[in-house]
Amino acid sequence: MYRVLVVDDDPNLLAYVQSALCDEDFEVDTNTNAEDAFELLSESMPAVML
Repeated sequence: MYRVLVVDDDPNLLAYVQSALCDEDFEVDTNTNAEDAFELLSESMPAVML
């Protein structure tokens, strides 16, 4: 399973993208700001970041 990190300041868009990707069997992490996203990147590297 591939991991995707999605970063956007719109929580509605994050929820929509997360739902769509999960339906396709991706493991999805979301975040609303870049600072927290970089913290996630230090823990594990996703296959794709949007």
